[in-house]
Amino acid sequence: MVQLFFLLYRLRRTMMKTTLIMVLVLFSGLALAQDKKPKTSLLTDFFKITQDSQSDYPIKDIHQGCPAVDCIPSIDNPTFVMANKVDFINDDDLIMAVTIGKHTRVYPTITLQQHEIVNDQIGDIPFAVTYCPLCGTGVVFSRKVKGEVVEFGVSGVLHGSDLVMYDRKNKNLWQQLTGKSFAGPDRGYQLESIPVVMTDWKTWKKAHPTSEVLSNSKDKIKDNYAKYRGSEKVMFGGVNDPRLNPKRVVYGLKVNGQAIAIDFDMIKQKKHFELKTANTVLRIRQFDDGRITIRDKADNKSYEIHRSYWFAWYTFNPNTLLFKLEKI
Repeated sequence: MVQLFFLLYRLRRTMMKTTLIMVLVLFSGLALAQDKKPKTSLLTDFFKITQDSQSDYPIKDIHQGCPAVDCIPSIDNPTFVMANKVDFINDDDLIMAVTIGKHTRVYPTITLQQHEIVNDQIGDIPFAVTYCPLCGTGVVFSRKVKGEVVEFGVSGVLHGSDLVMYDRKNKNLWQQLTGKSFAGPDRGYQLESIPVVMTDWKTWKKAHPTSEVLSNSKDKIKDNYAKYRGSEKVMFGGVNDPRLNPKRVVYGLKVNGQAIAIDFDMIKQKKHFELKTANTVLRIRQFDDGRITIRDKADNKSYEIHRSYWFAWYTFNPNTLLFKLEKI
């Protein structure tokens, strides 16, 4: 009987100790939770934007996607290999190709997915190759702002689901799809764009076998956006229009102020054709190396064009006139 008493006594003390430990752990967790710092606001803390009046867009429409600037590291000292030495690009992989003078460089999007920006220079022309995997947009810009050469990085925020760049000199915020600064000391400044070709590697390599290709020896080759491309999901403020699947690729341009989008499948099928707008006849042509040109039939003027997913072009150009195949 005495042994049973002591056994019950020890059991009671053990249960009390266990309960005490659980209470202490619970309060410790609550204390840690209270001490935990809130997520840093890049707009407020780094870019010093606290009021809507400081930006072309309302603050609520600018979404933070990263905990810090440069969370996606740009490539600032790119290295290249010759096309015949490349073994890390699949034939159907999308690439961006830039030609300045007689010099051509290729930037695989499988690498750009992991960096989004490459600060580069050919001769005396400094430029930035930019790619937004969420929008499918690839745009190349001069790195000269008001005569000074700047370096671009990934800001960590997005607008309309599109990459927002920042320059490391004055901390301006730049919309990738438009090339315009929407906040910062140089707000309203428009970057000069440089022509770029976006096509598959097989097509480009066949036509330009001597191109230099961005090396990715330090990167792990992995397509992290394959499922995203195959879905209809739109994030970070992107807007869709039911006329096309949101991830359908289009080529967009402005003609006398009118935004126009041409379904890429239409271009691939027809290759060389004309489209009539209100007062203009456009000549669209896809070349053997994947290059696409759109010119005015009347004066042969060449239009600046942008490859993007349909939702991305529509987000920034809601009054777009869309040309697409009759049967999709």
